[in-house]
Amino acid sequence: MQKHLTIFLIVNFFITVSFTQTALPQQEYLKKNAIVWNNRFADPEKLFDKSLLKNQLFLIGEGHGAQYNTELQFDMIRYLQKKTGLRFILLELGFLDQIYLNRYLTTGNERLLDSFFHFHPNTFYFNKQLFQFFQQLYSFNQSLPEKDKLQIITVDLDFAYRDALLFLKREALTSIPEDHKKLFMEMDPVNDTAKILISKFDEAYSFFNKNNINYKKWLGNNYENVKHLLDNIHQRLYIATSKRNDLRDSVMYQNFLYAKERYGIKQKKVIGIMGSFHVKQQDAPEDPRFATILRKLNAVNGIVSFMSVYNGGEAMLPNRNNIVGTDNKKKPFINAKITNGSLSGAVKEFNLLEPFFDSNKAYLFHLNRKATPFSQSDEFTLSEDPTLVTTIQLFQILILYNQSPATIPYKE
Repeated sequence: MQKHLTIFLIVNFFITVSFTQTALPQQEYLKKNAIVWNNRFADPEKLFDKSLLKNQLFLIGEGHGAQYNTELQFDMIRYLQKKTGLRFILLELGFLDQIYLNRYLTTGNERLLDSFFHFHPNTFYFNKQLFQFFQQLYSFNQSLPEKDKLQIITVDLDFAYRDALLFLKREALTSIPEDHKKLFMEMDPVNDTAKILISKFDEAYSFFNKNNINYKKWLGNNYENVKHLLDNIHQRLYIATSKRNDLRDSVMYQNFLYAKERYGIKQKKVIGIMGSFHVKQQDAPEDPRFATILRKLNAVNGIVSFMSVYNGGEAMLPNRNNIVGTDNKKKPFINAKITNGSLSGAVKEFNLLEPFFDSNKAYLFHLNRKATPFSQSDEFTLSEDPTLVTTIQLFQILILYNQSPATIPYKE
């Protein structure tokens, strides 16, 4: 018995030593290439070096619903604007949202901001922290010279297509002769069933394109907004009815090219904020990713992708499973505890980050420097990611949030 116990202890010792020797280089590297964020970046130049700042596009991937996300993201926008002259904020939202958010940034009229949130009830966007983010963005923009002011560009589908159609009817198409807006006026975005509304839209959209020259004349400077909004609604409805969600990121890419041309982005700096899936620079199986398409087609002058993981904490989720609370009432949102680094599945080798599980709100790690141990392995990836790719092929900066509270619903 004593002999067996001795053998067990020796084997266990060597397993422990072997694990320590395997894990230690990664953890030592992380310690040397980390900065802390506690409502401000400590020693930001340690992360944002010349090689990082030379990229044109900074893509920040988040797990939706965690409160610290927008707080850190705003600090990053402010830092990059001052350091690089950042001009554009790219968001995972539709074109109607872009219209309203840029109007808010120009005027400070919070009715516009309130309208934006009501375009997205029962979604991750419907939270107070995002409201505060845009308020901060407005105040910061007011401090900048006109030539340096930040502008929002959106690249996603118009999921709030009923609100987009109401906007077209009530505001954008008022200058059109009656016989050429009749088909649009016959749509009832509030009461029509999806099937009926899509059929009416298809007819109106086809008529618009056939009479494009006349609409261009009647709409004048507003033509580009109307045309792009209609195109984006069309893409949204096509993807929904054909069940081809794998086309979504390809449409996001086309919308980015449109924005790049229309707003004269050229080589100007851009920060993008979206779900982590979209910022990874290798495609998921049979599902293209926005960042991968940009990289493969050289659409920008360099991309750096930031991946967010979470040490505990909670995330606000839409209550799509009709979960009832302790008061026997269904609420539109619930808070879910985050385990193993992500709500999208366990993060590989998440335990490597344990030395950083502390009272600091967040750490940022540069994974792509000389002698990085992450160029030959797949730490911090998810099961949804492709096999046979390394960590730094997917993303180059890792953000670790410690115990972030969930966002709070914009209105109860």
